[in-house]
Amino acid sequence: MKIQIALSASGLKNVGARRGPFKRVSSPFAVVLLHPPAGGPADILGKTETVKQCLSPNWHTQFLIDHNPKHKTYINIFIFDRDTEDKTREYISITQTEGFKIMDYIEIVSIGEVIGKTKPFVVKMDKGGILKIFAEKQQEGMKRGYFSLQLRGLRLKNIEKAGMLKGLIDPYYEVWKLEARDPTEEWSLVYRSEYVMDHINPMWDPCKMDIAVLCNADFERELEIRVYDWEKFANDRLIGKIRTNVNELIEAKSQKGNGDIQNALHIRTSDEKVEDLDEKERQSMGALVVLEAELDETATANLS
Repeated sequence: MKIQIALSASGLKNVGARRGPFKRVSSPFAVVLLHPPAGGPADILGKTETVKQCLSPNWHTQFLIDHNPKHKTYINIFIFDRDTEDKTREYISITQTEGFKIMDYIEIVSIGEVIGKTKPFVVKMDKGGILKIFAEKQQEGMKRGYFSLQLRGLRLKNIEKAGMLKGLIDPYYEVWKLEARDPTEEWSLVYRSEYVMDHINPMWDPCKMDIAVLCNADFERELEIRVYDWEKFANDRLIGKIRTNVNELIEAKSQKGNGDIQNALHIRTSDEKVEDLDEKERQSMGALVVLEAELDETATANLS
C-alpha cells in the first residue's frame, strides 16, 4: 500500500529573531525520516521546499511511503530555519541539514495512526508548534501521469496600498486540493507558482503536476486556485480565488489567445458561485486565462 502525505505547520517559534529595525522571520523547511520496518537507523525520505519568512508554513512538496498494514511504519519530522545556522550542529548526524537551527520536531509518528484518523492528523510538536499531516491511500491500478497547466492573470485588481510610492501587485498563484469537508473544510497545498513583479496581467510559467498528488486521479475532485500579492517585508495578501477541478480547467482552455476574457475563470473573494455574482462583482478582482490544460496519462509520474 502506498501512502501519500502532505504537511503544514502553525505556531512555530521565530528562532531567527533579531532586535531592532531589521527583525527577521524564520524560513522553515521540513525533513521527513522513515524508519525501516526491520529496525535500524531512520533514513531521510525527503525534504520540503523552504517557505520564506513564515511561521505557519504550507509546503507543497509531498511524500510517498510504502506501508504494509501488517507492520508498523514510523516517521520523524524535523522543521528547520533555512536562514539560521546552529553552531552546536544539533541533530546534524541524523538529518544532514548542514546545521540549520531546529524550529520544532516530532520524533515518532505512526503511519497506521495517521491514516486511521479523520483528515488531517493534528499533533502538537516538542516545542509547541502544531503539525498537520494529510495522508491519502493511493489506489492500486490508478491512472498515472501529469497534468500540464499554464495560467495568465487578466486585469487583476491592484491591491497595493495607496501612497506616493504605490506600485503594482507582484502576483503568484497556488493550487490546493480538498482533503475533507466534515466538520470543516480542510485543504492541502499542491503547487505554488513564481511571482511576477509589478503586473496586473501576469504570464506565469507552465507547470506539470503529478495527477496522483493533484487529485488522486479523480478529475472531478475539488481544487482551489488562490491568487496572492507577494510582499517582501509583510504577509502576502489574497487577491482572490476560484474553485474548479481538472475537467473544468480543460474545458476552460482559451480559444482566443491569452486575452480571452470571455472564457476566463473569474476570481472572487468569497465562496459564492460565480453565477450568483453580478457583472461588476465578477470583474472586480480579475480573471485567470487557461492557456494550457492537458492530461498526459502515458507519462510516468514521480513524487519528489
